[in-house]
Parts: sequence; structure tokens; C-alpha cells
Amino acid sequence: METPKTTASTSLALSYTSARRTCPYGRTPRQRRIRDPKPASSSPTTPGRLRVRRTPASHSIGKPGALPGLTGKTWQVFYLSPLYRFSTHPQSLKQYGRSLATYVVQEGDREIAVDNANSKQCAFSVYEGLRVAAGDPEAIQILVTSKPDKGNNSNGGRVLLTAVLCGVDLESNPCVGMKKHFTYYPLLLVKANVALTTILKSWLEMHFDCRLSPLILTSMDLAWTVAMWSGTVSEERKNKSVELLYAAPEECEGLSRITYTIDAMDCKALWDSIRSADSEEFTGEEVGAFVKSLEEHFYECFRVKLWKMELVRVGTAVAYLGEGRLKIFSADAAWQVLRLMSELALEQFQLLATI
Repeated sequence: METPKTTASTSLALSYTSARRTCPYGRTPRQRRIRDPKPASSSPTTPGRLRVRRTPASHSIGKPGALPGLTGKTWQVFYLSPLYRFSTHPQSLKQYGRSLATYVVQEGDREIAVDNANSKQCAFSVYEGLRVAAGDPEAIQILVTSKPDKGNNSNGGRVLLTAVLCGVDLESNPCVGMKKHFTYYPLLLVKANVALTTILKSWLEMHFDCRLSPLILTSMDLAWTVAMWSGTVSEERKNKSVELLYAAPEECEGLSRITYTIDAMDCKALWDSIRSADSEEFTGEEVGAFVKSLEEHFYECFRVKLWKMELVRVGTAVAYLGEGRLKIFSADAAWQVLRLMSELALEQFQLLATI
């Protein structure tokens, strides 16, 4: 029986144990950490180990609760550059709502998909529960709704766009020394049709002199995420399988994608057998072994070399993630998912800022 050849140039798994990781981090696994909420005087992180924070950072302003408003929706995910002269003052938020409503009317005349543009109303408000660390900005919710029908004020109108600006448990801020002029939100989540999403994106860029880009994660980002979340089995979704979606190379005629589905409990058992049971940390080597085991099992069954392909989307009991989209299933874990996404968005912004 032929055994798969896993070389440093072809294997996704081996990239975790190589001396240097590729884009977007350019870091070794020991530098890629999500730390526990412990004071600086506590014992240092063991070299080469990644630490998963179970609770908010020690400088938190309150333990986050469940966030049901973020679950069950497929969000488009963008990362942003800092916003110039953005304010969370109530009067400013009202002004932003009026300005965006006017812009929707103006641009709606040019967009066939945005019909009845004059019947839209926009509102900005503080989204409670997402400010975990003292340095986090106040999360902002943006709603675009249709105006209620005449004589039916009980109907608040249909929600056409929902968006959330947030940064959860940030460990660093690129606006240090410039906070009087800039506010940094690493993430923008949007649920809307293409036309309204484009209008909101254009308005933000024009009004706050910023830049928005889809947050597209690499295969390594996604594989790392699967390893982190495979140890979590949600009670309400304990039967939900783990899914890995691979994009086949163009040379594979007639085959564009492969969906690899693993029973959640089997995936958890594999992960538990690899990682150290007496530690809350896990290493890059453990992540590599986990991914390699999954890829080689698939090879033994189907003779398909997944390590030659690109991992583009992952799904667990916690969330689906990939291709610029995010769907959160667990309300209790929503802030943890957004904390990870905030970190990835920050690193993506910092990477582009150095180019």
C-alpha cells in the first residue's frame, strides 16, 4: 500500500512545525499565542505552546454573557483600517444614521437592487456585551430598515441590513498615540444583500477615510481554528459534524471541491489523543499532527491527497468560517469566536500596513 508523501512544500500540517510560518502571520507557532487571563507576574508561557484563553483578559470590564443576536446569521466579514473622527456619542450616532439614510437614497437611485430607496431608515446604536477589555471600543450596531406601513406603527419595518462594528479583547491597538483622531474597529460583520453592503462599505470609507476589505483566511488559519474548536462539543449541536471544505487545483478537471465530514465525537477523540491532557495549552506540533492525521486518513480511504489542495472553509459545532463569511452557532461562545476573528483581522491589517 502506497503511503502518502508529506513534504514541507506540500503538506499543510508540516507548516505548523516549520521554522517559519507563511502569510499572513510570518510567525512561528511559539509566537502565535492566545494567552490565558493571568497577570504579568504569573508563570511565562512554555516555549512553543499556544495558550487558549478560557475567560476574558484580566483587565476585562465584565464577563461577557450569551449573545444570541449574533447567532444563526451568515455574516460577511470585513477588516478595517482605523476610522477617522468616529464618535460613539449619542448625537454623533444619530447624525451618522441620517447621513447614511441620505446616502442610501442617493445611491439607491443608481442601484436596481435597492428599490424604494426613500422608504429606508438607518440607525446607529451601541451593541452591549461585546466590550470585553478596557481598551476595546464600544461595539456599534447599524440597522437599515424599511419604514413601517402607514397606519401600522406597531410594525417597525423589515430589517434590510444588520451590521456590527467590533473589536473583542484586543491586546494591541494600532492607534496608540492617535486615539483623539482615530478609532480602531478590526471587524465589520454585515448581513444584507450585495447592493446595500456595497453602499454601507462606500459610505464608511468616504465618511471616515478608512478602507474595508473582505477577511479571507488562509488554509493554515482555518486548520488552526479547527484544532482549537474540535475540543468543543456544544450540547445543542453535539451531533453536528466537523466539515473541511477543500478547493481542488485547476488541473483536476471535473472536480472543484471536496467536502470532508468527520463525526464530532471522533474528531474530539482524535484531538484529545494528540494534545496533552494535563495542560490548557497546545503546541504547533500538536496542531500539525492533528491535521496530518485527518489528511492521511482521507488518503487511505480515497487515495486523494488533501495536502495538495487549499482548505477554504471549516465548520464545527461552534461556527462555520471561511470564504469571507462567518456563521456562529453558540451564543455563549460568540464573544470567543469574535475575539479570534478580531485577532486575525488585526494581524491582516498589520501585515498590509507593512507592505
